Amino acid sequence: MSENNMFRELLEEKKSWKQWISSPATWTVVVMVVVAAGLALFLMHDVAGSWSVEEVEKSVEVSLQSSQWVDKELTSYDVKIVPSITFKLKNKGKRPLHRLNLVGVFAFSESGETLGDGTAGIGTAILKPGMESGDIQIKSTFGYSARSKQSFKRDFKTWQPVKVRLLAHVGEGFAKLGEYDIKQDIAGIGDVKDGDVLAEGQASTVPAPVQVLLQDSKWLDKLVTDDKAFIVPSVTVKLLNVGEKELGKGFLKGIFEFEENGVFMGEGFVEVFKKPLAPGQTSGDILVKAAYGGYNSRSKADFVLQKMDWKRVIVRLFYKSTDSDYALLGTYAVKQEVDGVKVAYTKGS
Repeated sequence: MSENNMFRELLEEKKSWKQWISSPATWTVVVMVVVAAGLALFLMHDVAGSWSVEEVEKSVEVSLQSSQWVDKELTSYDVKIVPSITFKLKNKGKRPLHRLNLVGVFAFSESGETLGDGTAGIGTAILKPGMESGDIQIKSTFGYSARSKQSFKRDFKTWQPVKVRLLAHVGEGFAKLGEYDIKQDIAGIGDVKDGDVLAEGQASTVPAPVQVLLQDSKWLDKLVTDDKAFIVPSVTVKLLNVGEKELGKGFLKGIFEFEENGVFMGEGFVEVFKKPLAPGQTSGDILVKAAYGGYNSRSKADFVLQKMDWKRVIVRLFYKSTDSDYALLGTYAVKQEVDGVKVAYTKGS
């Protein structure tokens, strides 16, 4: 008799309670139910709720992978970065580990004042004894903000070091997994303490093989909506090959600063010479505009109608080939003209 038929007959036949008790099919069902319930209770006890703070601290080993500052929010005029840590967990205990909730508390190293916190977990995966998890990342909810990522390089001496305390939340409290320093490394630009010479306002003293032929400068649209206008400074140039060799791919970088005090405002970066430039040859127009930093108002016309007191901006242009350092090409004023607005306000008018 098949198992399915046995259960069907057990349900369909009308028997007395004595007959039910003495039936092999009844006992088969009872045994299966008891085994299933016991297995479920074992798993719940062994995996989910029975770990103590002491057992977690002894059994869970943290393997640090990396730490750095990552993007929290990028807008046309603001950059927000937050500290983060990436690590793996290894189960050194004798029982499986499941659904462990992790907390990272980020604080300033010197004062101990909390900067922010973040959470993560190992999800539904079960870490058996000796197993290691995949990468787990925890990011702080709060961090630093500036006009651009480059600003952090320029001001790294005022940047306070940060550390993170890793905790595991278990039923009765929090287990301490370790404390780690967060590197002063920003995703996309590297270690701020190793800032290149350009970040310190310097450049290679080797003469550049190109000469700037200034074409124009103005303020261009970065973001324009029905009730908001954001503009950024720009400069358009041609480059003349004044060297003796053909120039291949290179890079042109513009650092935009306020003229009165040299405070950094924004920067632009563009690849040049995708086609080789022969000695004595002049390139086409090259536009360099600030990716961040600028002015905002209700509309572009407001920059004229309200006679906004613009601070004058200059741009320092640098050239770099694939095998050389950045070389300063010159410093140029950005006109107080807004693209698309016929009348431009100039201070004192």
